[in-house]
Amino acid sequence: MFRIVCPRCGAVIYESYEERSLTLALRPFNYTCPHCGARLSPREARVRIIPA
Repeated sequence: MFRIVCPRCGAVIYESYEERSLTLALRPFNYTCPHCGARLSPREARVRIIPA
């Protein structure tokens, strides 16, 4: 499982079984968390890959 979580509010922004680049995963949200409005940077993001 590939999951991107907002570091500010903890909301799951992207979750999939397919691994994507951070840029492609965050682009549809305009690099902003849809829940709290925090600005998200692909360079600063941390990703956790969870074994299925």
